[in-house]
Amino acid sequence: MQLQLILRKFLMPVVLSVPILFWGPVATMNHAHMVRLSGNNYFLLAFLGFLELVILLIGWELSFPKLIQKIDGYVTESGHKAVRQGDAHRAMLAIRIERGLYSFSRLLTLGWSFRYFKSDCDVCKGLTCWSLNEGIKRIRRLLFSVPAFLSIVSTCLTLRSNDPDFAGRVDGVWSSFKENLWWNSSDNALLWLPTMLAIMPAVSVLIYVYLHSQKREVRRIIDREMLSRRKEVVLLFRKLLLLFDRNISDICVNFDYVIKNYSIYVRDQLDCVKNDCVSGYNGCYELSVGADGYTFAELNSLSEISGIVSRLSSDELEGFTRAFAWRDEAVWNLYVEGFLWLSSVGKVKSLFFTKSAMKKRIANSKEFLQRLSNGARERYLVKIEESLVADIYFGLRLVYLIERSRSGLRRYLYATPAERLMQKVVSREK
Repeated sequence: MQLQLILRKFLMPVVLSVPILFWGPVATMNHAHMVRLSGNNYFLLAFLGFLELVILLIGWELSFPKLIQKIDGYVTESGHKAVRQGDAHRAMLAIRIERGLYSFSRLLTLGWSFRYFKSDCDVCKGLTCWSLNEGIKRIRRLLFSVPAFLSIVSTCLTLRSNDPDFAGRVDGVWSSFKENLWWNSSDNALLWLPTMLAIMPAVSVLIYVYLHSQKREVRRIIDREMLSRRKEVVLLFRKLLLLFDRNISDICVNFDYVIKNYSIYVRDQLDCVKNDCVSGYNGCYELSVGADGYTFAELNSLSEISGIVSRLSSDELEGFTRAFAWRDEAVWNLYVEGFLWLSSVGKVKSLFFTKSAMKKRIANSKEFLQRLSNGARERYLVKIEESLVADIYFGLRLVYLIERSRSGLRRYLYATPAERLMQKVVSREK
């Protein structure tokens, strides 16, 4: 995760800056044009290079996510079509492509947001309006950003090749830096030693006073409580992993059955409306082959999973849960996209198509169909089919997140054979 965030800040600015600022015929023409406009003015050249790069990045941030979103829409439509056809393998392939596109888009964007909160409420407008402090923060972030650094480097290289005076100043600064760097000269290093030895007692006194102050005692109490909560989060994630390992096979079998018998479930309700409801026979809504006629599995551990997720999402543990999940991309994706659904027993039963959830779904459909006219029933059944397909596909996506998080949690919680071997070697050396 940390490596991804670093690459996210550096990758696209570097890629876009190479052809316009550093290398290639476009960069050569661009440098010549900027020199003609600004002469050898360092600050103006740096500003122009920075402005060009920022404009390119803004265009990239506006266009690339839309392209990915459009491709994702086609993939999702293909996945829904696979569910309608009872092809579970193709549906899972679509979900894998979706997750790949998601990771790809996160890596190749800076995460800039150009959307603003729109509301007719004056209070909301007052809360989200622009402030001077926020404006200063944004300007500061831009001044110390990767595009600004790249424009400065490009300007230095341009002036070094075009301006002999500037090149001489750069070479002089670099030579002085190499000569006066303390680790390059033993004499300079020795001059630092008495000063460092004189400062050490004062630093040790300050550290002692801090460690034995009342403020530190208070923070130590808080640290102990935080340590206990960190332990609780780790143990809860370990228990969650064990529950996932225990139930993932049954969940997959349930989804396999739902997808293969999806058409039967829809046809039963459709035939009911077409044949019997028109004649006024109310018993058709009982769906004689309803949920009891299907072999939907009842997953008994879902309530326990929901309880653990609810505890991890509580106010006491949410910060520690976020810190734990952030270390691994798969666990973080499950936390961000799946915890909201896994925290409720009713939601998770509905998404995993348990027998009780299907009974409830059929009963709700029956109750609503009874209040509709014959023409409206047909239109509602189309919506039932679309909703069922979307729910199946969303449930498959959640199962995929769970499966990926199992690998991430296992890597994070348990040591590999190589790590255990290294621990044994270190313990023997001690």
